[in-house]
Amino acid sequence: MAFKEGLLRLNVHLHPSYIGNIKAGVEEQLNQMLLKYTEEMDGVLLSYWNLKYRNRHARIINETPYLHFHIQTQVLTFAPTPGLRLVGSINKAGSHHLGLLVYKVFNASIDAEHIKSDFKFDETTDSWRNKRTGETLKLGQEVRFEVTKVHRSEGLLSISGSLMSKDAGPISTAGQHTSEISAPDSVTKKRKRSVDMSQTTVPIDTPSKKIKKYKQEEEEEEVEDAVPIDIEEPTSTKKKHKKAKKSSGK
Repeated sequence: MAFKEGLLRLNVHLHPSYIGNIKAGVEEQLNQMLLKYTEEMDGVLLSYWNLKYRNRHARIINETPYLHFHIQTQVLTFAPTPGLRLVGSINKAGSHHLGLLVYKVFNASIDAEHIKSDFKFDETTDSWRNKRTGETLKLGQEVRFEVTKVHRSEGLLSISGSLMSKDAGPISTAGQHTSEISAPDSVTKKRKRSVDMSQTTVPIDTPSKKIKKYKQEEEEEEVEDAVPIDIEEPTSTKKKHKKAKKSSGK
């Protein structure tokens, strides 16, 4: 399963300039995490929604002015694992390897030793060709491959793959790919901050009833002072307050 939906819990350290607009400050921090690999989620953050505060008050620790509090939000991550089948578009073809883009975002590489022996590199066309079947591996060609290794470094994620399995190889434009389905409406409707992947299809396995929780370690720190977080009340609650004020005024 390449895409995972889960619950992310974070300990936020917010600059005091956001004290008048806590939500904007939190969303700015989350937006900086988009399309980056993070250990807490063991994947690349693609989307988040349903942001909630886990504290009613922020904390100021010792002499630092930063506001400390906990949040949680639903997230969608890209977290491929070895053995998974993915589809990528070839953006580089050489005698030593193939370069691919997965969902037009993530880089993948297939070494020549992991390409079936039936394929031979043709220097005149800069492509790999199977003389027996006539299939080619060329620029722009979509290829189904098996993930062999996932590399993670400094917020970046890249994939090593193989074309040695039976179901791996170039995909015919007329072929149907049963492992690719569009993202469920229940997920797309909820996304408030997300990467635009509307032009691609997303292979998502049947959602599990159990939602994975990503939790950042919460360190116990000495509290010197507390600052209230200005959280906007739900519309229904505001209406009740207005009615109560009107009735008291009478």
